[in-house]
Amino acid sequence: MINERMRRLLDCLAAVHQEGGIDCATAARHFTSLCEQALNGADIHNILPQAAAHIAHCPDCQEEYEALLAVLRAEQSGET
Repeated sequence: MINERMRRLLDCLAAVHQEGGIDCATAARHFTSLCEQALNGADIHNILPQAAAHIAHCPDCQEEYEALLAVLRAEQSGET
C-alpha cells in the first residue's frame, strides 16, 4: 500500500510530464515572490497556478515553501 507522502510524490512526478506542469527547480525559483505575495493576502493559485499546483503535490517543495513563509512571517511581525 502506498502511503500519502509517496502518493503525493508520484503525483508530483506525473504532473511534471503533463502539459503546463513544472519541476521542483522551476517552482523553487518562485518561492520568495509567492511567499511575499501570500503575506500580502494574494492567492498564489491566481498568481502562478503551475507553481501553486506543484507545491500542493510535492511534499519537499511544500515543506520548503512553508518554511520560507514562516520565516518571512516572523520577520514581518518582528520576531526575528
